[in-house]
Amino acid sequence: MDRGGAAVKAGGSDRLNAMEKAARYQGTPLSDDEIRRIASYQQSFNEMARGERFVQDVLQGKARTRERWIVGVPGTHIALLGLRWLRRRHLKYRVPGRNIDGVASPRRLAASDSLRE
Repeated sequence: MDRGGAAVKAGGSDRLNAMEKAARYQGTPLSDDEIRRIASYQQSFNEMARGERFVQDVLQGKARTRERWIVGVPGTHIALLGLRWLRRRHLKYRVPGRNIDGVASPRRLAASDSLRE
């Protein structure tokens, strides 16, 4: 729906609401036809609003799904490449026979002692 049509419909609802308020507070009752017109207008306006919300929800769901693929797959690849780079870097700069703390392992110490003898 274009914005101009929404403004015309909003103007119509404002006019009908003003008529209803005037009838309520001034004591002049509305005719049955006017009451039916107001009720019909409100019902159709609510149905249109629900329909627009439904369409927006469907389109947002489709956009989110598309965004997951467009952003998620390259993001996963970048993360995996980063992990691979970190693993290679770790293997390249590690000192053989050292634990994480930088202390030689007991097995290595025993092996190096037996070689010295």
